[in-house]
Amino acid sequence: MTNDGIDDDLIMKWGSHIECLGNSKYSDNKFSKILQLDNSELDALWAIKRFGYPFDFKSENLADSKYIIRKLIIKGLIKKNKDNKLKYLYKKRLYITDNLDFWDECFIFYLCISRLISNHLGYIPIFTPNYSFYKQGNACYWEHCIEFMPLPPLTKSEKEEHIKRLQEQFDKGAFEDKSEEDKQMLRSWIENGVSDDTPEKRDLKMEKKSCPIFGHCCPDGQKQAQICRKEMNKD
Repeated sequence: MTNDGIDDDLIMKWGSHIECLGNSKYSDNKFSKILQLDNSELDALWAIKRFGYPFDFKSENLADSKYIIRKLIIKGLIKKNKDNKLKYLYKKRLYITDNLDFWDECFIFYLCISRLISNHLGYIPIFTPNYSFYKQGNACYWEHCIEFMPLPPLTKSEKEEHIKRLQEQFDKGAFEDKSEEDKQMLRSWIENGVSDDTPEKRDLKMEKKSCPIFGHCCPDGQKQAQICRKEMNKD
């Protein structure tokens, strides 16, 4: 009722009970249609809810995603979006869910996470290109898995400077609004200091592969990272 949404952990606890009820006499029939969907349909529905279009890791011409879209339209679960205000970031969502209420969508989220069908953006462990990224309004072919990629390591001097800034922020009371867990994590960085194996020099080879948006090394390597840098410099 406050439009603040519901915590992910609560959805996971609730969803596990709903799934265990299955199609028993104690279950609400409203969830039975969702339990009958296969993994590809669940994955597509969650992606459409978020981005307006399914992921497509198989077909460069998007034949695979177009096929799943047709299936979901026939089942009455999605429709074309006619509202220009419904966007993901700056791109209008191409499709929206249909005949699914808030709790249906929560249950789909639960099933996708618990069954390892999909995950949050950046953390999907599929290391092939997502050919539909531009339809979704995402940054590139690899945004879905970028958080799994390594970051170029900080040098000794960079880590020392980072620790110094953290301590200055603590001294100024800048972290008072953070949770105790977050503050403890930040304090641990200060207490642990700089490890002996921290490099003195920058890893230029890794930096050349580094994504200009996210910082992680691009799964497609240095050539793709350079292409992205050139595209960003055009803007």
